[in-house]
Amino acid sequence: MTSDKRLTKRAFCRSGNHSLYAEQWGGVEQAGDPTVIYEAGSLIPPGTNNPGWWPIRDAIITDLHLPVFLYDRAGLGKSEPVPLPRPLSAFTTDLHNVLHDFGIQPPYLLIGGSFGGMLVLHYASLYPDEVMGVLLVDSTHPEHNQRTLTVLPSEAPGEPVSLCEFRTLLSQLDRIPPESNEWEGLDVPTSIVEARELWNLHDIPLIVLTAGQDEWEPDFPMNVAGRYEQVWLDLQKEMATLSTNSKHRIVEDSDHLIPDRRPDIVIESIRELANGFPIRKSG
Repeated sequence: MTSDKRLTKRAFCRSGNHSLYAEQWGGVEQAGDPTVIYEAGSLIPPGTNNPGWWPIRDAIITDLHLPVFLYDRAGLGKSEPVPLPRPLSAFTTDLHNVLHDFGIQPPYLLIGGSFGGMLVLHYASLYPDEVMGVLLVDSTHPEHNQRTLTVLPSEAPGEPVSLCEFRTLLSQLDRIPPESNEWEGLDVPTSIVEARELWNLHDIPLIVLTAGQDEWEPDFPMNVAGRYEQVWLDLQKEMATLSTNSKHRIVEDSDHLIPDRRPDIVIESIRELANGFPIRKSG
């Protein structure tokens, strides 16, 4: 049992036939304060045991005076596994059920990093009345692999090994991120359809943070890297247009791991959303 007094509650919650482990850190100090909910990237340490997130979690509690809700997605950490594959809607159902069973009341301020960005976009599109704001932190898009393949050159004899490997990974159209060992069972084809049909945040305040740096193998062609980086940026811009009340920021001095490299920017973005900026329209 942890001795950290900021952990105010922990519980196993039901979602259909499986159990999900969840924790609340801090508490609501004023009526109407949002609870901050964080969806981490795919298969990194689960939500309740992600050391890279802890400094941000602690700053939210002590500096912003807001409660934080963390949970382990199905099959991660202390949560039970589920049959795979499953679409975005199944992940969203889990989050909705665990929040209800745990007793966390809206409004919610949703943060999604990488893979988690898709989940919070889906949730906010399904339950807009529950969501005060959304922060995307270099989030993945379900069409990532499809769109990237269109800008890669055709396979050619003698091409760099790193380019060949990158194309092979992207050709696994059922897996995002494109690593065979980084897969939580997302049904990508179904999720693409769901995103196209559902994703719309209307005027929910949205901040999109995009990494300004990338890393490549020494033999990877820089012209191809440039094309890929443009695809990633285009997808980030498209996600920023999902709300009429959005802000897009390039974090020039960070790679994909923005919470580790620039936690201050993540915290400041949460502060902006918690304070009502961008301003949510009425009516």
